Amino acid sequence: MHRQFHTALALAFVSSAAAQNVEDFDRLSPQPVRFGQPVVLDRFRIEIPAGGRDAALRAAPVIDGLASGVVLGTEEGQPSGTVFLYFDEPWKRVDLSIVLPPTHAMPAPETAVLVYGDGDDHAWTIGLRHSEAGLRQRVGLASPQGRPIRKLMILLRDGAYIDNVEWR
Repeated sequence: MHRQFHTALALAFVSSAAAQNVEDFDRLSPQPVRFGQPVVLDRFRIEIPAGGRDAALRAAPVIDGLASGVVLGTEEGQPSGTVFLYFDEPWKRVDLSIVLPPTHAMPAPETAVLVYGDGDDHAWTIGLRHSEAGLRQRVGLASPQGRPIRKLMILLRDGAYIDNVEWR
């Protein structure tokens, strides 16, 4: 009995700690994200770069049968948007759930994620090509050199949006 209690307590703590490292945006009200007006969350902030198009925390359409609630994406009717995610502390791994709506455009647009370590060291870039079928993708990001991730720059194209962010 005593051992079961400690095991249950340890599992509850792990589950609680893990839940704190996920931002699904659903607790937030829909709102624009504008240059010079960062949206500050518990563990990171969202900013628009100088010269970048505004983004939005907005209700997402149901594209693939899964409801997303509030997401981080482009403003309604905009072809693209760029956002920075600045983490309050460095993380070894950051996972993004990104939804790429279906497109018939040729060439197909590409949503890009640029990963940065300490300072402005650009570690690497990943591109996600849109398709006719659309795609909900969970992307795990970790520096090949094992350096911690400090910020992400995300170029969202043609209705793409971020459903949630997880870090560890």
